[in-house]
Amino acid sequence: ERILLPEDSVVCWNFTSWPQTGLVTVTLPKAGLAPADENGRPLPYAVKETGSGAEVTFLAKDVPAMGYKAFRLVPAESVETGLYVSETRLENEYLRIELDENGYLTSVYDKANGREVLSGKGNVLQIFQDKPIHESAWNLELNYQKKGWEPAAESVTVSECSPVRAAVRVVRRFNKSVITQDIVLAAGAKRVDFETHVDWKETEKILKASFPVAVKNSFAAYEIQHGAICRPTHWNTSYDKAKFEVCGHKWADLSEGDYGVSLLNDCKYGYDIHDSRMRISLLRAPICPDTTGDKGEHTFTYSLYPHANVWQQSGVVAEAFALNVPMRAVYAERRDGALPAEFSFVSLDKSHVVIDAIKRAEDGDGWILRVYEAEEKRGKVRVKWNLPIKSVSACNMMEQDEREIPVSDGGFAFDITPHSVETFRIRG
Repeated sequence: ERILLPEDSVVCWNFTSWPQTGLVTVTLPKAGLAPADENGRPLPYAVKETGSGAEVTFLAKDVPAMGYKAFRLVPAESVETGLYVSETRLENEYLRIELDENGYLTSVYDKANGREVLSGKGNVLQIFQDKPIHESAWNLELNYQKKGWEPAAESVTVSECSPVRAAVRVVRRFNKSVITQDIVLAAGAKRVDFETHVDWKETEKILKASFPVAVKNSFAAYEIQHGAICRPTHWNTSYDKAKFEVCGHKWADLSEGDYGVSLLNDCKYGYDIHDSRMRISLLRAPICPDTTGDKGEHTFTYSLYPHANVWQQSGVVAEAFALNVPMRAVYAERRDGALPAEFSFVSLDKSHVVIDAIKRAEDGDGWILRVYEAEEKRGKVRVKWNLPIKSVSACNMMEQDEREIPVSDGGFAFDITPHSVETFRIRG
């Protein structure tokens, strides 16, 4: 309500530590309008009319970190993006994806870097028998690989074709379970998303998605809280072999010196990367302690993100956050206000440092800002705090002040080391 909007607009909010460009969806009061760029040209969009107006999905560009950007509305015009889709191919300006008659990926070509990503068929859904000796909800034993199935596709169809999103829908059945998956490529996207719905009715089974990639390394990286950890991709010793399944959060990555591939996800936490085969664990069906564990309907998304250079130099962390913390957009009528049409409340001058939390202090005295270093780098970081600021104190995680930090030009600076967590109390 405090934003100055000379015209009816769409205000897009970004809650991550980096500027974002991506698709957002907003409901407008009527059809025939589209958000525009700074020069008044309509941005790429798709529209679906509803009973309450028009649902518009558009490509919001350069929304600032921890802030917002207003896009004014103009009469809608057709905007071509070069996005292509058929039952056997999806393509945008960055990726070309080819599929076979069974819905498997036979090629993912990175046009920007001139690299074929896959070394075999990708996104192969595999179901294995999963019968550990004890506590099946907590244990996974390597012998699960002895018996498995690859459910064939019942149908492969184009489910979406618009200037901003292309999707191929693959439906698979296994026993009484149904797996419905949209393979999605968006305009301007450097990753391919697998939007998945599973009606899961299995017992003592595990569902994985497999991607053999044209990348080799003895170690793979997995995101953990406030950092990442490396695990071997070989089974040279019994200790290596015991690490066949690895816990991870939003991403896992296998990189060579100048190229790599990441698997991103929005809610899955198990991976296994052996040699050059990357797999993500999607569902299980344990019987202890709950005899019906995981049964029912599940909706989730995982993504394949090829990139130049190693993961620390390729925006893997930011891309995973974009998947997990998508931008949001709202329609706003013209109004007076003091805030500009584009604004960042808090920003950092180093992309390898992540804003983990901004909250009121537990004792009510100021705001707490918590950041962490995500890419194994060190150096000086500057915080731009575009809100009232009088003083800053470094504190511990119990929010106990430890030392004062000088304030200058509406912000402050501090030193950070690899995978460290820093907490500050900001009084305004």
